[in-house]
Amino acid sequence: MIKEIYNRVYTQTEYGKQKEAEVSDEVSKLLEENGANPASEDRLEELLSAAAGIGIDKGFQMGLAWWIQLLAELICR
Repeated sequence: MIKEIYNRVYTQTEYGKQKEAEVSDEVSKLLEENGANPASEDRLEELLSAAAGIGIDKGFQMGLAWWIQLLAELICR
């Protein structure tokens, strides 16, 4: 239920949209810097891992911010 609330509500906030845009920008920059067609499977694996790392990092930041916001609302009630 918490995941559903997060996905339907929090990710649609201005903060959520900003973080999604940051992920897109960082992955695009990564691809531009390294070329859209990597020369080898190893390089492709490195690029995919780097892109996944960007998503994990931003996802953690969004999740942590959401959790803190939830806690603050519960404490203030």
